[in-house]
Amino acid sequence: MSNPSSLPYAVVGGGITGLAAAHTLARAGHPVRLFEAGPVLGGPLQSELTDGWLIESGPNSIQESSSELSDLLTELGLDAEKVTAQPEAKNRYILRGGRPVAAPASPPALLSSKLFSWRAKVRLLAEITQRPRQRPTDVSLATFIRDHFGAELVDYGLNPFVAGIYAGDPERLTARQAFPSVWALEREHGSIIRGQIKAAKARRAAGGRAGPPPIITFRAGLARLPAALAAALP
Repeated sequence: MSNPSSLPYAVVGGGITGLAAAHTLARAGHPVRLFEAGPVLGGPLQSELTDGWLIESGPNSIQESSSELSDLLTELGLDAEKVTAQPEAKNRYILRGGRPVAAPASPPALLSSKLFSWRAKVRLLAEITQRPRQRPTDVSLATFIRDHFGAELVDYGLNPFVAGIYAGDPERLTARQAFPSVWALEREHGSIIRGQIKAAKARRAAGGRAGPPPIITFRAGLARLPAALAAALP
């Protein structure tokens, strides 16, 4: 009988998940072959430079939220190509009622924002009273956030955020896998807001970064990541 560790692996799909899986297997010394039906790798992660404009057909950024991701970017030689979102780019607009509305960038701005109704704002403030919860099974990201903040925040907060980072549908993303840190906050604190405040205080006390993880892309676009993964495969 063959040694399982020497058997070849087949990875079906050359999107970012398939490429990452193939890269992990190859790095561990396993023979691997990746199959992709389309003409290009990367799935929705496609970048195009047209007349001086960089156009992203899918997500336009990623959060550098773990040491594993940082180590992978270093291994792939992408550190010098990283571009971090600048404070000057904090002004963002979301379409509601056919008009662009400024997305609130701070808690005070949220209270005066026209993006959300007063009912949504009350629901948001009330979230801080939620108690710890142990869910027996995983749920969609949309269901998870809806449970905490209501439908308006899913429609006009979560949806644009998920589209920009995942190019996905929050109704089909798993909360536990897509946002494990937020899932853990609910289990430990109940309220996501209260948990994030405590986590920020703990990071400051430990001398770490108090704010959210940096949002990054690459000079030639986010498609550099799947391209670098593909180039690293044997």
